[in-house]
Amino acid sequence: ALRSAAERMAVNSIIQGSGADVTKYAMIQLNPIIKQYGGLMLAQVHDEIAVESPQEAAPTVRGASAGRRPTRP
Repeated sequence: ALRSAAERMAVNSIIQGSGADVTKYAMIQLNPIIKQYGGLMLAQVHDEIAVESPQEAAPTVRGASAGRRPTRP
């Protein structure tokens, strides 16, 4: 039981680290686009990035992020 728990933790840490790297990459790519349209990154939690932008820029900002990360409407 101890060995299998250690194996799960080892695999999980690789997966979580990779997910964090992907999210960080998306944030680096999105930041200039978000700023260009008057937006601001507010928070990053797990695999989601919260962004605030002027309402008229929201579709553009959402579209820019859709190509880099899955988004919710």
